[in-house]
Amino acid sequence: MAGAEPSHPSVRAFVQALRELGYHEGRNLILERRSAEGRLERLTEIVADLVRLKSDVIVAVGHRRIIPAVKATTTIPIILVPSYFDPVQAGVVETLARPGKNVTGLTITPSPEIEGKRVELLKEALPSIQNFAFLGMQVDWEDAYGQMIQRAARDLRVSVLQALHSPTDYQAAFAVFPVSGPKLCSSPTLR
Repeated sequence: MAGAEPSHPSVRAFVQALRELGYHEGRNLILERRSAEGRLERLTEIVADLVRLKSDVIVAVGHRRIIPAVKATTTIPIILVPSYFDPVQAGVVETLARPGKNVTGLTITPSPEIEGKRVELLKEALPSIQNFAFLGMQVDWEDAYGQMIQRAARDLRVSVLQALHSPTDYQAAFAVFPVSGPKLCSSPTLR
């Protein structure tokens, strides 16, 4: 995370984008970079430190980092970097249209309904489609997102082939595809 060109791709892109907007570290910008180094129990302490420093803004990557930030301050703006979770359900914002709090930013999967909409768009784009594959883990298939995909597929009379995998092994998932391969795959969001 450190240096003018951080090795972490997301942090490097963030620093480069700030530069393109005219913000240069050491000149008109101070970046207080923090990492829990995989020890999530440290997040509350890290955010408390950023609040003590009277940061102008806190950039939080993912739900595990934003929730401690929301609990720590109601006045410092918090920017949610794209994440796979529902910020409304988590209580981070009131609604996506009007967050109503000191949080703004992006979420990749705002709610389970988005998955149903994706199936609808797939069917609209390919009206003759008869089936597609669901690539995900069993927990993805059973959660609200997977249930929404199944419901939308039923409503549209489209079959869903389960291509389930473990967190570390995708081979079993691809083995369920017919020899000719799937015509089209739809992947759930990875959380």
